[in-house]
Amino acid sequence: AARSGGSRAAAPKPASSPFAGLFGGGSKPAPPPPRAGGGVGGVGFVQRKLKLGERGGGNGGGGGEARGGARSGKAVRSLPARDHWEGERARYVWRTGCGQLRCETESPPPVEGHGAESGGGPLFWWRETAAEVVLTARTRRGIDLSSLRLDAREASLDLEVDGIPSPWSGALCGRALPAGCSAAVLPPAQGCEADHSLLQLTVAKADEGPSARYWRAPFRDLLPLVEARERLAEHAPRGSLLHTPDSGWQSGQTSDAFEVLMPLSADVSTVEDADRLLRVAVTARSVSVHVAGQPDAPLLAGETHGKLLVGGCSWRLARSKVRGWRGEPLQQLELHLAKDTASAGPGGHWPDLFSTEYS
Repeated sequence: AARSGGSRAAAPKPASSPFAGLFGGGSKPAPPPPRAGGGVGGVGFVQRKLKLGERGGGNGGGGGEARGGARSGKAVRSLPARDHWEGERARYVWRTGCGQLRCETESPPPVEGHGAESGGGPLFWWRETAAEVVLTARTRRGIDLSSLRLDAREASLDLEVDGIPSPWSGALCGRALPAGCSAAVLPPAQGCEADHSLLQLTVAKADEGPSARYWRAPFRDLLPLVEARERLAEHAPRGSLLHTPDSGWQSGQTSDAFEVLMPLSADVSTVEDADRLLRVAVTARSVSVHVAGQPDAPLLAGETHGKLLVGGCSWRLARSKVRGWRGEPLQQLELHLAKDTASAGPGGHWPDLFSTEYS
């Protein structure tokens, strides 16, 4: 495999464009499904009743509104998420125990700047794990490793084929470990057409902290496409449908963390459902749990009373003690929010999780 930082063979000048059939044709192998996660330890929790759907169906339409905080007894201001949640600065959190995720749309439309050719299936596809993002594309037969030149940096990456920039170039969605990035040419998958080879790029993640970052896409200019797919997904239920009607969410804190338990409805009965439907994102002073493609109608969101250690936040899916309307077992989202204790009060105590809630 060609690795960044090592010696590179001189790129021969082609007689014709190396993009003649570089990406396109054939069929792709399907990656294995995600694997399941585990549970979480206990903390003393305080119950919170849900208010979803009371302000414009959970869509956040309207100005500020105050309601009682279950822990502090003080009014908590509520503001619309669409105006105040800073999603572009947020770090999306990888679900603890998830094996891998892949782009859901099998035939993405052409993306400006990524050289998609009309027809012939997807330009390329990728799968993501907690440690890496692996991109794969069909390429013409006869291409060899000496034709590739990979230049990987912490925040960006460029792959050249025969001296010409490939579609796999640009700013990355997270921090990369350059020494762990590599490019390779593989034979076609067993059972697929033999008139092409596979070009594979592995981007090693370098995100710090005990929890992994969910990139959602390898390159930043692909994020709008991913977000558009999520918004248009007909299978994603509205946020209020994910909660049991009478349970709400619970929270409890220790000196260095806040733990949040959120029972989910039968729409999220497996880890595959959770990975497809739920998104958890954090910044240093805010958090959002929302349905994929619906950040403006969060399940739980707001500005926290103190600073968070973003790299220490995590979430998982576990069996809930709450049961559904028909007595069916339900799952719950367990969210661990690591406090920046240097900015916390005496003993690391916060008066409540949120100083302002987003609805």
